[in-house]
Formats: sequence, C-alpha cells, structure tokens
Amino acid sequence: MGTSRRGVPRGPLPDFQGP
Repeated sequence: MGTSRRGVPRGPLPDFQGP
C-alpha cells in the first residue's frame, strides 16, 4: 500500500498528491 506525502495509508500506489 502506498502512502501520501503526510504518510497516510492510501491505495496500492504512492499518492504523492494525497493529503
């Protein structure tokens, strides 16, 4: 599972634009 810039668990891919 990927993580956003804030290290919040997201989908299977890294969400660099996530919260």
